[in-house]
Amino acid sequence: PNNSINNTNTDGGKGRSVQTKPQVEAPSMTISTKDYAETKTITIKYPEGYTNEYSIDLGKTWSKYTDSITVDKETTIFARTVDNEGNVMSASTITIDQIDTETPTIELDMNDEITVGDEITLPTGYTSTKSGVKYSCKIGEEEITNTKDLEVGEYDIICTITNGVKKSSDANKHIIVKEKESGEKDEGNDKENE
Repeated sequence: PNNSINNTNTDGGKGRSVQTKPQVEAPSMTISTKDYAETKTITIKYPEGYTNEYSIDLGKTWSKYTDSITVDKETTIFARTVDNEGNVMSASTITIDQIDTETPTIELDMNDEITVGDEITLPTGYTSTKSGVKYSCKIGEEEITNTKDLEVGEYDIICTITNGVKKSSDANKHIIVKEKESGEKDEGNDKENE
């Protein structure tokens, strides 16, 4: 490209030509999504006629831009246009955030056998991720949050947790609910003198 502009009347009207750098449009960048995601794709539009470069390590190293960039961690992307002499003609940056690559976990850490009326909150534990989580526990199609209302019998409990980027895991537990033994007091009451 023509990287100079001839201005013939800028030197007091004396007719001498003055060389100045042109104003070059800065690269524009778009992100595939602004919501939480495991990866994000960045597309850069550059002005024509220059070398197009980008950096994903805060300008430490530069690569020639040939196609969209996909990143799987939060970072700042730099983009710049360079002329034939290596001069940086324009530049821009964009911050990439809300990337979540973690898988949440959920726990059913409880005994295989419990007694009617035992109150165990379900699930017994879980880990969250940056995009947040939703979880539920079910016996068959019925949602359950506590074991206190289970009658005598055997049950298969399934708990599932999912985060904001649809990564999920589950935990299964087969339990037996037994009758209270004769003379057994409700949990929390003092036992009789031993």
